[in-house]
Amino acid sequence: NGEEKPTPKPLEDPKKKIEFEADESAFVDLSGVSDAIKESENSTQEQIDELKLLQKDQAQKSDYERTVSNILDTNRAEFDPAYQKLQEAVKSLNDKVIEAQTRTDTPGDPKTGELTVDAALDLLDGSVEEEAFRKDYPGLDPTQIARAFNSKRDLKDTLTQIATTLKPDTTNNAADNADMDLIRRAQQKPGSLGGQDNQSGAGETLLDKISNLPSESIMDISDAEADRIEKMMRDEELRGE
Repeated sequence: NGEEKPTPKPLEDPKKKIEFEADESAFVDLSGVSDAIKESENSTQEQIDELKLLQKDQAQKSDYERTVSNILDTNRAEFDPAYQKLQEAVKSLNDKVIEAQTRTDTPGDPKTGELTVDAALDLLDGSVEEEAFRKDYPGLDPTQIARAFNSKRDLKDTLTQIATTLKPDTTNNAADNADMDLIRRAQQKPGSLGGQDNQSGAGETLLDKISNLPSESIMDISDAEADRIEKMMRDEELRGE
């Protein structure tokens, strides 16, 4: 019928017959044993290779965790929350790359569909996905986030940058507090602002009102600070009426 018989597995039949050569010398065909040994060796080598790869992966993971921990230990107060933010940003950036791939029909690796870091950054450059990421993570640079784990220095620099973005902006509060302190000092001076605001002439300027302050304090007042203090004093006068 022309159909080929399936090749039997090595040693599938443990019984081996004694065969005879043309000169009637007896022999046993051990080719099956040889094939079985070869198959076993190949299987064992595959298992050894898989074990080595697993051990390598575990060693790399341990090295990575140790490296991260050592960097975090240098400034736990700031780096712990920064590292958590970094992990969130990395995941978000990866999602944005996938969205950009889908939108532009950009193929990745034939097996995994992934893009290299450089290719992913090129794809995001100027895209709506990049704009969305920057909106979600103000102050963070997509390139720096994507390359945060390239080296110890990259990771530490990225954590430092993120930690800076997580700090509350106290610039305006500090300026307001300084202005309020200046007003309080002026009001405490005899014959100046305290209790006399309503008696001030219409043309009296802020500098006139705080003339009793030490000269160094007056010289420190910028135009912008003067404008803010004037507004704050006008608000106080209105509340006092």
